[in-house]
Amino acid sequence: MFIQFARFSPPRNPVLRVLLGALGLVLLAIFSVVGLFIAAAVALLFFARVLWRQWRFPSGFPQTEETSQAKRTGESSRVSDGDVIDGEFTVIDQHRRSNH
Repeated sequence: MFIQFARFSPPRNPVLRVLLGALGLVLLAIFSVVGLFIAAAVALLFFARVLWRQWRFPSGFPQTEETSQAKRTGESSRVSDGDVIDGEFTVIDQHRRSNH
């Protein structure tokens, strides 16, 4: 049981082949221009948001009480848990590891 897919075969007429190729290039150009406009709009909105935040909060974005207290005391922003052991780890390659 095989799935049969419709196979597109380009027309034999050379004029139609050129027209289909030109249509493909036109569609590619249209989608590229639309994509560029969308990317420009996203970048414009991002920079507008950054400028608005700088204008609205000139001394920096307001911090919550927890983060400002952690900055004053020098604590980490992670949740402290008594069952967690903090440490540094090194990744060892599988073939360099000893087998005892």
